[in-house]
Amino acid sequence: MTDNKKQWYLLILATVWLFIALALTAGALYITRDLRSALLAGLSTPQIALLRRLYLYHFPPSAADYEIQKLKIQIWSNWAQRKNQGNGDHSDKQHNSRRLF
Repeated sequence: MTDNKKQWYLLILATVWLFIALALTAGALYITRDLRSALLAGLSTPQIALLRRLYLYHFPPSAADYEIQKLKIQIWSNWAQRKNQGNGDHSDKQHNSRRLF
């Protein structure tokens, strides 16, 4: 139970850090009107990665998510196979039989 509480504290801390970093960036841009102050947006990168890991831990993918991922991989592999065949007949495209010019 202690680890779970620590993770929630970490989640809250990372969320607060994210909003503070975004507010500092927006405030610096507003006050200085200098685009170099947009470099403060880099402060939000570590906690975004941390939030993603915590989200995946607390909300694991369901069976439907795995099915969708499987279909995406299947579609991608079919597309890559057709592209790499290079037979030149373009059977996956629908062509108009009439010539325009």
